Amino acid sequence: MTLLDELSGFEFEEVMVEVFRHQSYSDVEQAELIADEGRDVTMVDDRDVAAGEEPTAVVVECKHTDVVSRPVVQKTHSAVHTYDYDGPIRAMIATTGRFTAPAREYAEHVAVDPDDVDFELLDGAALRELSEEIPIDLYNGKIEIVCDEAIAPPTDRETLEGYLEAAAADVHNLDEWTVGATLTAVRFEPVLVAETVVDANFETDVGVIHEVEECERSILDGHAVEPARHSDSVAEFVETAEPSRIALDDHALDGTFDRTDIERFEHDERSYREWLVADLADRHETTVSYTGDNGIEYERTCRPGDADVDVETLDPVYLPHVAVATSLGEYEYELELYAAGGKMLVRDAEFERCVHCEAGRKDAGPGASVDQREARSLTYCANCGAIACPDHTETERLVGEPVCTGCAVTGRFAGATRYFYDVTNRETFADAYAEMPLHRKVRENEALVAVLALVTFLLCVSAIGIL
Repeated sequence: MTLLDELSGFEFEEVMVEVFRHQSYSDVEQAELIADEGRDVTMVDDRDVAAGEEPTAVVVECKHTDVVSRPVVQKTHSAVHTYDYDGPIRAMIATTGRFTAPAREYAEHVAVDPDDVDFELLDGAALRELSEEIPIDLYNGKIEIVCDEAIAPPTDRETLEGYLEAAAADVHNLDEWTVGATLTAVRFEPVLVAETVVDANFETDVGVIHEVEECERSILDGHAVEPARHSDSVAEFVETAEPSRIALDDHALDGTFDRTDIERFEHDERSYREWLVADLADRHETTVSYTGDNGIEYERTCRPGDADVDVETLDPVYLPHVAVATSLGEYEYELELYAAGGKMLVRDAEFERCVHCEAGRKDAGPGASVDQREARSLTYCANCGAIACPDHTETERLVGEPVCTGCAVTGRFAGATRYFYDVTNRETFADAYAEMPLHRKVRENEALVAVLALVTFLLCVSAIGIL
């Protein structure tokens, strides 16, 4: 199969634009689709400019053909000489195929002439070498995002266990020292830090009616099925922690985590760039009212075009998604959070939900009072390890400790349901109950005691009335 065989000539030019950007050329621009002046791509090479020297403009002809002959080289040579630039200029031809011998001879002759321009030929073999550096899929033109840096996660187990202890601190009846990490894992999630500039002017016969000048940093979710921005909370976390980076092969993580996973970027670089351009155009689209020279009011929809939006940088990095698990009785609890640089952002905490109904402290609502939040607090059941809400928590009758309804054994005493850790505790209490005097037995049923008290009160009132 020919290199980049699935692409049209114009699509090949788009691929080369991304290739040149990866090589750190500046002001890389693709010509209009209808243009045929031997200048498919123009850019500036300012990578190794000495003090006092001018950057070199580069004029590129892209040929998605098997063979490039001398006439194509001559055409590009002419295009360079008609290109308007104040400084040195270099010619380049990029092809997926090969150059004929006369084509190479012509380019070499031009390059050695001190009064002419430099001339560079980039053939299929050179593209193969570039594909290993970028990398680029040589059959569909996709430039995969390869990232070898991550925001540094915690590197000691004590810190990870500290996250667990902090998450468990609000659970009643649970001692922090009983919470230890049984499993630690980190999943490196791909994100992109994008810097963009929108510079658009909208004019009519009366002059400028609207303009946009904005620089922006965006944090994109590299693992989303469709390109998308991360939530504000995640974006803020990345902005804060992003400067503390490590190489993914850094051995500082050795022994810290039981499992390490690295996710791939869902899309190629061009897809993210195109999405950003369209998204920023959507964000800045607006309808403007203005008065014409004739005094009539007009409306115009102002939407930045592709040329008005510049994605200056697209910096990939991995965000550490840490998971720490602990075992309590019959249950496993997992805490998931983004963690780096001494900061954390909790994504999911099973300590905050009832194991029986998924209700949690947050269910009290943002406007709840302190008493309401307290009423929705969670309690640890030492009998089975469950963390339960008030609806699923009772008091063990024999020992007076919390017990969840999921593991408790029940018994009826004085018509009331009582909860026990196990059958043994129930039988022990039953024996004690049998020895109780009647008034003590009745007290096992608070509702019954209340009814009896009310009846007694009413009888007393009636007796006084009779007297």
